[in-house]
Amino acid sequence: KKSVESTIDLNDAAKEMTAFGIKIGPRLLIDYLCEIRFLVRRPRGFTISQSAIGKEYAIYRRVSEKLFGNNYMVQKIFLTQKGFQEIVKAIHGVCRDNFLRYGSFYSDEEVESLTSPF
Repeated sequence: KKSVESTIDLNDAAKEMTAFGIKIGPRLLIDYLCEIRFLVRRPRGFTISQSAIGKEYAIYRRVSEKLFGNNYMVQKIFLTQKGFQEIVKAIHGVCRDNFLRYGSFYSDEEVESLTSPF
């Protein structure tokens, strides 16, 4: 079994994409992932497509979330490192036109200023 530490949830994935020049928020990232059939929209949220599971691009993890002062165990979708890299590659390549309906790209200067620690 692969290490769960090398997974990233969809909200953090949207932020991490900044380093790759990709400008998109978590909500639009999910919409985009549904369009390219990475995720499947269901009445009560989203599921990972069978092909994304088969290629080990994403997994489900049970995590504790605080809601109205109580902790609940919820199932969340996490991208694997492999899945994250494939999505970034697709956005810059074969899925670029689809992606541009949901997000845009930062210039190299913007990426530098947004990811620089100084």
